[in-house]
Amino acid sequence: MLLDSHFTGVSSSPDVREFVKALVHAQATYKPIAKSEEYKVHEDKSYWYSTWKDIVDAIYPSLLANGIVFLPRMTKTPEGWLMVGTLIHGESGEWMTSTCPIRDVVNGNGVRTDPQSFEIGCTYAKKVLLKTLAGGWEVGDETSEHDATQVTEEVVEMDAETEALNAKYEQVEAALRMVANDEVKLRKYRLKIVGLVTKGELRESDAEVLAEKYPLPEETKEEASAI
Repeated sequence: MLLDSHFTGVSSSPDVREFVKALVHAQATYKPIAKSEEYKVHEDKSYWYSTWKDIVDAIYPSLLANGIVFLPRMTKTPEGWLMVGTLIHGESGEWMTSTCPIRDVVNGNGVRTDPQSFEIGCTYAKKVLLKTLAGGWEVGDETSEHDATQVTEEVVEMDAETEALNAKYEQVEAALRMVANDEVKLRKYRLKIVGLVTKGELRESDAEVLAEKYPLPEETKEEASAI
């Protein structure tokens, strides 16, 4: 059986019959993927999302028990970095693969100032690929199929937004750390932070933390917290 592989990054071995048989048995024993981490958007609003560990704990044991392994790999393209995810059935050698863009945070010159942002992007891409290729599902509200779909879409969207904001915080802190002893540059970066908050690229709470950690020489704590 040859799968339809018209779409970029979607491919499989010429025959996947044994692979699909093994995947069917694996899916029959999956556990629902937990949402163990909470992100507070505001004091009165938060959401729960799945970590890489949550996904692995729910899916990996069943895959391995049926001879299937997940292999994530990275590749560089003209459009940026991609994560290539492949499920391989060890006994038959049959496989299925797909790709997911790695959201990386770089500065205006295209230079990555904080390697942690790349690591966050890689983790998110692996999460998407493993869940999609293996066919896992997350714990969600069970009120109705329609409501459950809405919840899943909202969580995926907010999860991506959270990781982008976390990456931006790490990037800004790395920049501040490098100029912490240069008052002129530090003052310029502090002004840029105000702009990032205004554009929604940095959380106000993160800006306050950074202002306290990297204050200007003559600045009091009260002044720092006002930024």
